[in-house]
Amino acid sequence: MTLNFKKIKTLTALIICFIFTFNLYSQDINEDFINSLPASIKKDVLSKITSNISPGSGNDKKYSAFESNLSNGSLKTEEKLNEDFSNLKLFGEDFFQSFPSTFMPINDPSANAEYILDVDDKVLIQVITGNLSSVELSINRDGAIYFPEVGPINLAGVSLQDANKLINSTLKNFFIDTDVVVTLSSIRDIQVLVAGQVKFPGVYTLGGYSSILHAIGSSGGINTKGSFRNIQIKRNGKIIKYLDLYDLFVDADTSSISSLRSGDSILIPTTNNHVRIIGAINRPAIYEFKEGESAQDLILFAGGPSNQSKDDLFLISRDVKNSNDKKIISSKSSSDEIKLLRKDRIFLPYSTYRSGDLYVDSKNIFITKPIKITGGVKYPGEYFLKRDETLSKLIKRAGGYTEDAYPFGGVLSNAEALNLEIEYNSRLYNEAIKSLATLATSFSNNINVASLLPLLEEFKNIKPVGRVQAEFDLFRLDIDPLKDTLLSNGDEIHIPFKSNVVHVFGEVLNPGSKSYIPGQTVRDYINSSGGLNKSADRDSIILVHANGDAERIRLNRSVFGKSNPDLYPGSVIYITRDLSDVGSLKVFATISPIISSMAISLASLNSINRN
Repeated sequence: MTLNFKKIKTLTALIICFIFTFNLYSQDINEDFINSLPASIKKDVLSKITSNISPGSGNDKKYSAFESNLSNGSLKTEEKLNEDFSNLKLFGEDFFQSFPSTFMPINDPSANAEYILDVDDKVLIQVITGNLSSVELSINRDGAIYFPEVGPINLAGVSLQDANKLINSTLKNFFIDTDVVVTLSSIRDIQVLVAGQVKFPGVYTLGGYSSILHAIGSSGGINTKGSFRNIQIKRNGKIIKYLDLYDLFVDADTSSISSLRSGDSILIPTTNNHVRIIGAINRPAIYEFKEGESAQDLILFAGGPSNQSKDDLFLISRDVKNSNDKKIISSKSSSDEIKLLRKDRIFLPYSTYRSGDLYVDSKNIFITKPIKITGGVKYPGEYFLKRDETLSKLIKRAGGYTEDAYPFGGVLSNAEALNLEIEYNSRLYNEAIKSLATLATSFSNNINVASLLPLLEEFKNIKPVGRVQAEFDLFRLDIDPLKDTLLSNGDEIHIPFKSNVVHVFGEVLNPGSKSYIPGQTVRDYINSSGGLNKSADRDSIILVHANGDAERIRLNRSVFGKSNPDLYPGSVIYITRDLSDVGSLKVFATISPIISSMAISLASLNSINRN
């Protein structure tokens, strides 16, 4: 057996490296400290330790402030076009859903004069003058009736009106002064093939007076892939007619709807020529267009602009070839003829902005995210922005405040602020985890972080809201318009209702909500909550007002004299924990600012949630 010296050398090096790493890991980690951590935080700390001492990385690994284990959910940054487009129905699809499934009874004699007679129809020949008796006769397989004493009279393919003339002229050749009236006493059955894009293609047996509408209705109607405007009617293998149902749907023109004959076939071809139309239009829907038709043609099919349209303006959203982008084509409906393409979307802007409608901004780009306003306004709901719209204008559009509204506690949430808040919270949490990982790999046994773990766990589970500080007092905004916040698409506004409470939580014996009493101080509310517990930090009490302003106060005489901070309904008083027992002064100095920032964030979020 030959030994491979290179392999042995490599294997030995790997074993030494493994032993070294294992010893480093086992010796540096304070097991008691790690086991004292809550499960979720323990996992994050171990993950940080592992990443810091992994082979080849060293302890000087660069740390990303925004790497996070926070479970805040992912933000949706892609905006879909407004659901108004996707919820549209195909124009005409309801027509066949309500179409009757049974047709003219077999013996109904009420066919009009244009009805075409064929095999198995029965005619009643009523004698008006002369000596003949009235008689009912069937059209035989050879297409003729056999009249007594006269012989065959060919009626197949003849209209009922012409049959009346033919029978009268034939009888006069045999019987002088004889006049008759011919009516239809029984209608034949016909078999028709319906194929293509219908719900249930097949051969159908119908009454002889049935039209193409009856045949399509029997097959369940045209599906979403089928053409309503290029229907083919075939007889003896040849196309005898093209039918456009928009003539019927739009103009109620039935002139092209004729009766079928046995053996006819109907083909509903496939089409992708669909365009969606929404906005200030009388019939928003999905419309089918023919090659060469313009946007104006389809706007007319859709009933034309409504009386809320803006100067007959329409916009077309069109895909850019070989790109995921879209371009907006703007036109007056009375001028340029814009030929349609597949997947075009037509929008007719409204003359005024209102809740629930889709709009375009100053660059004619579709606005897909409304502003949502809830709480103490007269007309809460979703609103789309006009250009440069401010908070006060939106509140006025929503009818203004209700009598029980509390504008001082108004909350404005913004997507950009939410992103920043998520990043900030992630950085705080990671800094705290990094500090704990450092403590866990130290040789000191004098580590006591029990006081900060509850706050750390609570902070990990908070959900940022992206609050923006804003002035909600309409009177002040009228006086100083510079304080009027400019809004963005997707902003959310909540106006709380009046609530005469002050919230006290944190390190007190009985946390909860207390009735607001004018003139009471922070100390009064703390005392009514059972007073501070032994873990409280008397020098770090956070007061968050209903409008989002936060300040740190100290529980001493200078504050609780004439310099008491003002308290308002909806304020939150948060008493933090005393962190002086975490161990060395160095540890306290490192982690205290982080935990302090977390406490302010928690207090602010609790202020929003409680209002």
